[in-house]
Amino acid sequence: MKRKNFICFCAIGMIAAFCTACGEKTAEPVTVETIDWNQNNGEQEQVTAVETIPFSAMDSAEWESQDDMTSDGTIADDYSDEDDYEYEGDATTYYNDCFSAVLDNYYTALSKQWDEGQLYSEEMSVLISYCYEGNPLENVGYAYVDVNNDGSWELLIGAIAGDEFVDKVIFDLYVLEDDVPVQVFCSQERDRYYLCEEEAGGYEIANTGSSGADLSVWHYYILNGQKMQVVQAIIYDGMTDPENSWYMAYDEDWDTTNDTPVDEKMAEDIIKSYENQYMQPDYMSFAYYK
Repeated sequence: MKRKNFICFCAIGMIAAFCTACGEKTAEPVTVETIDWNQNNGEQEQVTAVETIPFSAMDSAEWESQDDMTSDGTIADDYSDEDDYEYEGDATTYYNDCFSAVLDNYYTALSKQWDEGQLYSEEMSVLISYCYEGNPLENVGYAYVDVNNDGSWELLIGAIAGDEFVDKVIFDLYVLEDDVPVQVFCSQERDRYYLCEEEAGGYEIANTGSSGADLSVWHYYILNGQKMQVVQAIIYDGMTDPENSWYMAYDEDWDTTNDTPVDEKMAEDIIKSYENQYMQPDYMSFAYYK
């Protein structure tokens, strides 16, 4: 059963006793009431504890937490203290500022419907052109996801709507290095990336590539810092040995001479298992960016 906790802060006497006219906190004692809801034989049981604490015993974090209280004095259920960096503003504002050059470029490209040549020259995904029909700004979005589980968000750009060819494709992924965007990958027509959500939590990145009908590869990565680290790969090579075309690999090269042959069913089962994990992040459309 989910346990729900909240804290009520009640001043002894008038609320104005918390602060002076200039906003300074006084030494008035504060009553802290802790209310827990526990499960007891299928029934909810309320347990209440009340303690009066002098102001001197309360640390600054407890006082600052009052800024996150609702109007009735309770801590908001969805409050989380994830801002460990020094920044005046919320986390989204911080990342929007850090990634502004990338986001501005995509906003302009979508607004003006840049052609493939201009997208290539700007090191952007040409796949956004598959989203030009209708309102491109509504069809493409961006999201912040902690892909590598390091406590910081990465920027992902992808399709919200558009051609089925780009369904769930991640057009671009950027990380921050000293508050500067660094591009990790950029999807193109024969080189597409997908975000996979693992059942146990965390993410992997799937990459499908092809140089023709007889040579294709499926790479599966984790993001380790700013680098892509191969977990495994499946290669289809119909040119080297048409009778044994499927291989398991653990590197990024397309050379099958050092890889392990596998049967077609095993290879296709692995590919399918990853495809079932493809996910679309909760994008904010570029229509709301500016």
